[in-house]
Amino acid sequence: MDWKATHTNSPLDGSATLVAGGKVLRADITKLEPGFSVGIVTNYRLTKDLDLRFLPGMSLSGNRTLDFYENTGIWDDEMQMLRVIASDEPIKTFNVKTTYIDLPLLIKYKSMRVNNQRPYLITGVNYRFDVSDIVEASADDQDIFPFKRAGFFVEVGVGLDSYLQYFRLSTELKVSLGLSNVVDKEYKFEEGLNPLYLNAVDKLTSNLFQLTFFFE
Repeated sequence: MDWKATHTNSPLDGSATLVAGGKVLRADITKLEPGFSVGIVTNYRLTKDLDLRFLPGMSLSGNRTLDFYENTGIWDDEMQMLRVIASDEPIKTFNVKTTYIDLPLLIKYKSMRVNNQRPYLITGVNYRFDVSDIVEASADDQDIFPFKRAGFFVEVGVGLDSYLQYFRLSTELKVSLGLSNVVDKEYKFEEGLNPLYLNAVDKLTSNLFQLTFFFE
């Protein structure tokens, strides 16, 4: 699972726009680790070529590292423009591990069977709910980056059904695109705290690439 970040580009000094010498926070996903999922197959045959599938399960998405860098604006005399110079070392790192309950509802379109092979396409929606503790904070509750618990994903993929002697083995490659912002912009901070890292990111969306083996 990966994230795509959209930044606010708000200067740290509160100015409306970044000026030479000003600083701005930028987030970068610097490390991704693969996870795994297990689930149950529920399949209802709609027509000869169409199946309705409900695949509840649990996913451990692995570890993602979200680093924040304090970048500086400088004026480029040659180009006559303001440039942003990225720092080499992050000023804050969040290590995020999530455990999702998956509730996907999908449509499977199957091609004609050739010998013991049958390719198919699959698409639908998935509602994911996180059951892990993903709000990170320091001891003084100052450095917080809050996440939402749940969101919808659009899923699309391709697969191949292989009919063996005692069961059907399906190999499927699928991508899930998050529709909602996973950052909780409505998080209630304690009075007087400055949500520095939350203010730097306008939106984070999730992208998931998944290789699945079904035994039916």
